[in-house]
Amino acid sequence: MALVNGFGFGWISGLSAPGSISIWYAPVGLIGMVVASLANSFGFDGSVPAGWVFNAGKLLAVAVVCWQIFRGDYDRLMRRLTLALAAVVLLAPIIQAWYVVWLIPLFAVTGIRNDWQVKALYFVVSFFMIYAISDQLEVFPYLQTEDLGFALALARVAAAVTGLLFGLYLIFWDPQTKRLFRKAGGPVVERPVI
Repeated sequence: MALVNGFGFGWISGLSAPGSISIWYAPVGLIGMVVASLANSFGFDGSVPAGWVFNAGKLLAVAVVCWQIFRGDYDRLMRRLTLALAAVVLLAPIIQAWYVVWLIPLFAVTGIRNDWQVKALYFVVSFFMIYAISDQLEVFPYLQTEDLGFALALARVAAAVTGLLFGLYLIFWDPQTKRLFRKAGGPVVERPVI
């Protein structure tokens, strides 16, 4: 189809972009950036050791995937697939907000315990909601002002404040979600909530 519609095969090289850059909130990306900064401060090329960290994260992700393929119970196949995809997402040097969204239905299908797992999922989704709203807001070509940088900063701050207020609403006022953050008097139920 790429030949028929005339777009060519440039999209194939675009598939390598997520593995070639890093971002600070991806654990492997943060470690690579710290290693690069340390190397740069000593006068070395920081991109080389950072590349080693990124490649180590990718190799570890492949190892986790292989482990999930060949080890484990067959009655937990969906959980193993979910953990394999989570390893690929979490051990990459970049994590986009929608990568986490891909994991939510898979973890929901396999069961999430109504303890720290629900709270961790809620925190991660809230973080990416607030960060994605403010960081991915690239509206500067559409803003007709003299100072595009200031207008973009204002738009990002407004988006982040809106996202933060919505997150606080979900934690403290929404009747369906605020109970996630209340202390329960009884013991933690180990049975997954599906």
